[in-house]
Amino acid sequence: MGWCTAMIHNCLNRRPALKSGVHRQVLMTSIGWFVGYHLTKWENYTNARRDRDMTQYMRLHPEEFHPQEKKTYAEILEDFHPIR
Repeated sequence: MGWCTAMIHNCLNRRPALKSGVHRQVLMTSIGWFVGYHLTKWENYTNARRDRDMTQYMRLHPEEFHPQEKKTYAEILEDFHPIR
């Protein structure tokens, strides 16, 4: 995303897209990587916290979560009747 931002900026200013402002391209790429890394890290933390809370709730309230009976594939899939 950062590199594309530098390309779009060059195009809007009517400069050669790839050859002008290489320092800006490197800077935007670094900023894009940094922001993306921390957003991914925050997302993983948020998902892990939610999973932890749900697991804790399930551990504290086992009466609400009954174990399901195991089914075989034959019980889940429909019978196959080829049409010829």
